[in-house]
Amino acid sequence: MQTYLIIDPETGRGIGSSQSGAPNYEPHDHEVPCSPEQYANPAGWMLNDGDLVEAPASSEPNPSLPVITYKADIWRRATDEEAEQMDEALASLPVRQRRMYADAQYLNHGDEMFAVLSDALVHLFGEPRAIELLTPSA
Repeated sequence: MQTYLIIDPETGRGIGSSQSGAPNYEPHDHEVPCSPEQYANPAGWMLNDGDLVEAPASSEPNPSLPVITYKADIWRRATDEEAEQMDEALASLPVRQRRMYADAQYLNHGDEMFAVLSDALVHLFGEPRAIELLTPSA
């Protein structure tokens, strides 16, 4: 299983991590192979001249970094019953919204699709559970 650090193209800082066991997997432009240590703490690393280096500590959160939730994390957090309900709700969305959700690896909390999904989860499970399901990924 190869692990990757997801790099913000504007800042060069790690904003997430992913992994693939597929033998012919081609990483996306924003994915860089990384060690298990780097995979576990993506925000602590940045890309510098093609190499992953420790990111300087920051006393303040960086507002330019997007807040994201990986879709896989939502499915992992859901019970089987909740997953069935979410799958039915997604199937009822218009084609454009279904495709936007299906093709994305993660949800950016500042994006309009995040608001649509958040509203749907609140409707299905109530606000406290929706917040748990949509908690930003580490």
